[in-house]
Amino acid sequence: MHSRRRGQALAEWAVVLPLVLLMTLTILQFSLILIGKFVVNHAAFSAARAQLVGEDPLQAARIVCSPVAGTRADSLGNPIVVPGWGDLPRSQFTPAKTTTQVTQDNNSAVTVEVTHQIDLWFPIVDLLFRNGTDAGGESYLRLTEKTTLPRLWQRNSDLGLPATP
Repeated sequence: MHSRRRGQALAEWAVVLPLVLLMTLTILQFSLILIGKFVVNHAAFSAARAQLVGEDPLQAARIVCSPVAGTRADSLGNPIVVPGWGDLPRSQFTPAKTTTQVTQDNNSAVTVEVTHQIDLWFPIVDLLFRNGTDAGGESYLRLTEKTTLPRLWQRNSDLGLPATP
């Protein structure tokens, strides 16, 4: 009687293991997507702020998105150099993955939409989340966030900057 039940635990584990593995990978992939959504949201805010103060909104979005840029891209750009720190890790992948669209409303507000392609890492789970595949056949999810910031000043002199003609 005892010899019949000896393999029961192994058989049950063989049935449950794929389900536990799939559930674990799904939770990990969903967590990475959620982190990416937060980062792209912050990138949209940073790009809108950069546009308001006269800086490059695309560069601001790429700096913020570089930590979640992954390591795969159709084409590589130049890495972003941060003075005193050196090259920003994974920033050479952001030109192929991060785009911005800026809209200004009669100098009263700035709206920036940032789109970033997040790499999906887990081969079976990516079937649930992916938007498409890149040139290398790797899955990605396109995340888009939009931020509108009001322009609270009318002239550069309101900011303490030299007046522009």
